Amino acid sequence: MSRATLFMTLVTALTSCHGTRSPEPPERPARSERETVVEMFARSYVPGRSGQIFLVAEKGNFFLARPDDVYRFMHGSPWEYDVEIPILFYGEPFVRKGEYPGPAHQQDVAPTLASILGLPPPTTMTGRVLTEALTGGSGRPRVIFLAVLDGMGRETFERLSPLLPTLSRLRRDGAWFPNAKVNYLPSVTSAGHSTVATGTDPRFHGIHANATFDRRTGKEDEPFPGMSPKNYMTLALADHWNLATSGRAVLIAQGTTPRAAVALAGSGACAASGRSIVMAMFDERKAGWVTNKECFRLPDYLEDDHAAKAWEAVSGTWMGHKIDSSRTLLRTALFPRFQADALIEMIEKESVGKDAVPDLLLVNFKTPDYVTHQYGPESKETEEALRALDSELARVLAALDGAAGAGHSVVAVTADHGMPPEPKAPDQARRYVEDILAAVNQRFDPEGRLVLDFDDAANCQMYIDPDRLDELKLTLDDVAAFLEEMPFIRFAFTEDQVRAARVR
Repeated sequence: MSRATLFMTLVTALTSCHGTRSPEPPERPARSERETVVEMFARSYVPGRSGQIFLVAEKGNFFLARPDDVYRFMHGSPWEYDVEIPILFYGEPFVRKGEYPGPAHQQDVAPTLASILGLPPPTTMTGRVLTEALTGGSGRPRVIFLAVLDGMGRETFERLSPLLPTLSRLRRDGAWFPNAKVNYLPSVTSAGHSTVATGTDPRFHGIHANATFDRRTGKEDEPFPGMSPKNYMTLALADHWNLATSGRAVLIAQGTTPRAAVALAGSGACAASGRSIVMAMFDERKAGWVTNKECFRLPDYLEDDHAAKAWEAVSGTWMGHKIDSSRTLLRTALFPRFQADALIEMIEKESVGKDAVPDLLLVNFKTPDYVTHQYGPESKETEEALRALDSELARVLAALDGAAGAGHSVVAVTADHGMPPEPKAPDQARRYVEDILAAVNQRFDPEGRLVLDFDDAANCQMYIDPDRLDELKLTLDDVAAFLEEMPFIRFAFTEDQVRAARVR
């Protein structure tokens, strides 16, 4: 019997015993909404930093610390208006134009950019390379420009696209991911920028929320205190490229607030063997640019760049709102011009794009976040602010082409989170954490010592005193069950539930 005949005989025997097709594997049961949401919290759970109770408001409701004219809208939830974000890449011949409907997340941005740089994605990055968007051709760009549109959810991006010619062109002629989402909770600035920058989950990079409660000091602390990257538990893309090029690449990070600017910059000279990089953060108190000189560098020509020139150039109002300080300036369409002027000056004076070593510009555009926090994503103020930002983005891209040459840049655009619209239904409203805290105290602890911290509304987390819990003969399950009975709270998870959740 020939080998071919023997093979066919075996095939016939096997199929007669087992059928012509292999049995389909059993379908994995669909996850419930509760399982999905607790998994999102688990993806950002960091022992010693995260809280003990994790809250989710019913859709259309959102938490605020207290009544406030500036922070009238607040993100942080798992609902689509907070977690659906834009992700796009642009730049021939490196990026393949098209719309890619597969899943994409913030963790995918850094490994994709690393691949464009020719840098094997570091093992610390858990995101995937979005290979479908890359041409795979030889050569590298001279510049990669990453723009994080703070607070600009995908719904706002798409709804206002007719008014935003620059962003619309990048989307139309680039690689667009229409189903990109934030896949962890809370959906906030610090976790978002850190996830984009490192390519990994908050549970690994360590920046789990906009603030944490330090049990040693009994006080709330920032994720990047004093503009220090010390709380980072892994390296960012800028760090990997800094080390890979021995500091020869020009690396510039710019933004407003440490939770955005430092997150994008990484550790700079504070990483082992790292070289100092440019990190320019706008400081509201100084009304100018600052840095942490231990880890980063601020160019001399920005030291005296004062934002007063931006509000002094107008009549003192914008759309009927008084503008007389950096705090009010940040919440207008005037700030993007001031920020873009500084960024363009750095592009020109730091010799961006002038040699074969690709340079990185990592920029937080905070304007959408500030404006939508105060006026909401559906407001005329947001529309005007985004028109201005789009116009300034065009200036920055022109400066990059002038520095590196047309066709030598790659642009990546994403967001850290979105923003909820105005509550509209009868059961939708602003929910104040001070009222929730008062209800917990009234039910369990009139002395008010059980909850140590519940001030940052976007974090959606309570820090509980375990000793007081024991004194009162309570468990976290008791507190969570009480909270979940409130009609505007969808879920209340305990730390044990979050810690036990399996992340897929």
